[in-house]
Amino acid sequence: MAGEGKVAYARARASRQAVADGAAAQIAGFRIVSYTPQNAVVGTVSRDPARGARTARTTTVKWDGDWKLAPTPEGSTGSAPQVANSLSGYVFWGGF
Repeated sequence: MAGEGKVAYARARASRQAVADGAAAQIAGFRIVSYTPQNAVVGTVSRDPARGARTARTTTVKWDGDWKLAPTPEGSTGSAPQVANSLSGYVFWGGF
């Protein structure tokens, strides 16, 4: 989404190094935490090689002709990752 959050997000992304192949987190499952026609909060669980565990977080998206990330004014795209011990309550997404 356009705005202060998008600018902060772009600045943060540009300052980070690319993640090496095999080191990037891969989404293993998702769930819809909340939904309105204008906003949705999506929970994901990822296989996270950097942390050596599965991690869960939420991300907010807004409808603007398509679903778009809605970064905070600080540029964050979601909650801080938390260790997830299972995929219970999530729709499995994998096999790639």
